[in-house]
Amino acid sequence: MGIRTAFRLGVVMAALLLAVSAASVLMRQPRLDDGTQKALIYDPLYETQTAVSFTDTLEELLTGGGFKVEVYRGEEATVKQLQALKGGYSLMVFRVHSGVFDDEVWLFTGEEFDASRYVGMQLVNEVHVARSPNDPRMFFAVGPRFVGSRLGGVSSGLVVLMGCDGLGDERLAMTFHDAGADAVVGWDGAVSLSCSDEALIALIREMLAGGSLGEAVASCPQAQGVSLLVYPEGSRDFSLG
Repeated sequence: MGIRTAFRLGVVMAALLLAVSAASVLMRQPRLDDGTQKALIYDPLYETQTAVSFTDTLEELLTGGGFKVEVYRGEEATVKQLQALKGGYSLMVFRVHSGVFDDEVWLFTGEEFDASRYVGMQLVNEVHVARSPNDPRMFFAVGPRFVGSRLGGVSSGLVVLMGCDGLGDERLAMTFHDAGADAVVGWDGAVSLSCSDEALIALIREMLAGGSLGEAVASCPQAQGVSLLVYPEGSRDFSLG
């Protein structure tokens, strides 16, 4: 094979790889047998409402957009419920407290901590005890190891991390992506619940209207001193359509 022929072949192969990569982002999201898409709203903070009534508003928006919506509110948002998720979600929204400890991002559940529960998962650092500054109660939190071992294949769409530092460290987002998610969006620092509610309801509303993830992030309200990030960067063309 001549040098020029090999070069042309290499260019063609590179173009094909780029086309396949783009198609994987723009592909239609998984649907149920009746053609509907699935969405999950996991909201242990449901009793803490802000001006936009986030979860009820989002459920109404998604249902109106043709989604089948599963919602777990308050004490329903447990570790066991996460384990029981069946998969195939085009959208997973975690309206949770979160934070970085042990150099990893952890998502708080609505289940109060009991040292006698999930002992095996505690031993391998899949779950952790956690407490928010404004609440004396202790809760279970789940981290990257839990996502990697328990949530593989659950998401094949967009994961929204609404709490503080959801993308303060990329390992949790990377684990969701490795487990099947096309894209993950989250904050890179501390954010108030009211700011997160306002920004993320605007983001999802824009995407339901046909906007890409990148367009929705650019157009939604931003919180002061913190940025809404996308992982991986190449997923900004992701669409819920």
